[in-house]
Amino acid sequence: RLASVWSLLLAILLLVTQSRSALFGIFSAVLVMVALRWRRNRTIALSVFGIAGVFLWWRDIDFFREIAGRMGAADALTFRLEIWERARYAVQDFPFTGIGAGTFQEAVLHLYPLVKLSPDAAPYHSHNLYMQLSLDLGIGGLVAFFTLASFCFIAGLDCFRSGKGLALGYLGAVVVVLMVGLLDSPLWMNKPNAVIFFLFGMLATFHFSQDPVAYARQPAKNVSLFDVLFLIALWLLLTLVSIVLLSWHFEIAMTLAIGSGFFLGWEWYRLTDDRLGEQPLCRSNRVQRKEI
Repeated sequence: RLASVWSLLLAILLLVTQSRSALFGIFSAVLVMVALRWRRNRTIALSVFGIAGVFLWWRDIDFFREIAGRMGAADALTFRLEIWERARYAVQDFPFTGIGAGTFQEAVLHLYPLVKLSPDAAPYHSHNLYMQLSLDLGIGGLVAFFTLASFCFIAGLDCFRSGKGLALGYLGAVVVVLMVGLLDSPLWMNKPNAVIFFLFGMLATFHFSQDPVAYARQPAKNVSLFDVLFLIALWLLLTLVSIVLLSWHFEIAMTLAIGSGFFLGWEWYRLTDDRLGEQPLCRSNRVQRKEI
């Protein structure tokens, strides 16, 4: 009952804020959680994501302007479009190191002045998590961030499938952060930034947590130096390829960088999972229950 009351209060608070990006993130997380929890609905959830993605990719900007106008968000869309354009210029000009954390407003004022908006309207961030990561850390930092996110997400997913239901809630929270990041970046380079890494840490903890008896039965082996150097070299190669593509097609380059991060996260997880003995650590308790 207490959980239901809290859920209702949070839902009311979310509606009161009228945050369209938050509603979008919650809707996406619910679809993912339903697909993971009930396998029968997985096809439906994946179909909804696929159809929505193809539909949005096919539509031009005028369609989004019309929708935003009907929702009373035409000014917000105009604001974001120009900010994203300036962020794109900055990423293309400084792909290796970025412009530095917390300097986006100064960069817009001095290097990429606004045209359609007042110069005083320059924000502190780019209202897009993926662009903001590239601005603050460079393309290499973007790839590294999604490597970490992918590793923790896959580890949490494996633990959820192994019987740890609480991991599903943290997986949903990560989905909210990543989907809201398409339209805003409120949890980056500020005090609430710890929330992102708290979620990552909890998912990783679920994966590596076990009782001392099980750990003694299946001790973890060390990862070789060659494996580490191989991942670093692969990260560097994929980063350089993404940077080269930036001047040719910005969207494809960013998609490649993000996809490279997910691929490296999977390789990282597979590498560590292969070194954990007969069973992944997060499955030790389930294995013991079956033995009992």
